[in-house]
Amino acid sequence: MKTNVLSTLALGMLITVSAYAQDNTTSAEREARRQARQRKIENSKGELKEMGQKVGAEATELGRETKEKAKKAGDAIEHKVDERKAKRGTARHDTL
Repeated sequence: MKTNVLSTLALGMLITVSAYAQDNTTSAEREARRQARQRKIENSKGELKEMGQKVGAEATELGRETKEKAKKAGDAIEHKVDERKAKRGTARHDTL
């Protein structure tokens, strides 16, 4: 009878200790996964911020280039208009 009681107590104690150890391992694994997710989120945020800055810089450069080209085109159009007005003016003076 004493052996059965001792065996039962020993078995109960082993089950309790192994359940506790498994629970601690699970908690540690959960914590490791949570930290890994957190690092992944931080890395993603950093990458997104960097990409946003690159896109912003490219958009600024594109806007500057477009502005320069539009100004050159406007100057060229204005020059052509002035030439045609000058031609028209000299042609009218010749006929008068």
